[in-house]
Amino acid sequence: MLSPIRQFQKGQEKMKNRKLNLLMTISVLLIIGCSDIDKDFKTNANEFLREGEKLTIMTEQGVSYDKYKDQLTEVKIAYSLLEEDWPSSLETTKVDFDKAIQGWDLVIKVRMKDLDRKAGMINDLAIGEVMEYCYDKTSNKFEVDIGSADLMISDLLPKANHHFEDGKEKLVSAIK
Repeated sequence: MLSPIRQFQKGQEKMKNRKLNLLMTISVLLIIGCSDIDKDFKTNANEFLREGEKLTIMTEQGVSYDKYKDQLTEVKIAYSLLEEDWPSSLETTKVDFDKAIQGWDLVIKVRMKDLDRKAGMINDLAIGEVMEYCYDKTSNKFEVDIGSADLMISDLLPKANHHFEDGKEKLVSAIK
């Protein structure tokens, strides 16, 4: 068990991370507001980035399965609106966001299979999808621990969050 001082320090670290993430999101929204991209795209991009950032922060801080599902739904709604106006010049950015959503969806699929089976093992189809998602072409390795649903999820979330952050950086850079 952590000492009260260490618990306080951890709480301060979490607050600092939240403040930095919020500041970064506000900066992104301001940058998007200053570009010459279509107004509908900017509006939808703001909403998508806000919802995606919420999900990223929630997964980093710890979140219940139900809240995770609800927030992922918000992200997907915002993304579907954004896709309608997606400029072809930002297609590579869209790939990052697609990969983020794919990873976040796999977390749900893994958890649902785990809950269905109550044994910590999931069917081969879900394992195959997870392994395909976590395959690193550069190292020619699967970067996932398939020992249990929890281990797979702990590998999936950072990958999905990383894709979101990459997409966000590219979007902000392209819109400047």
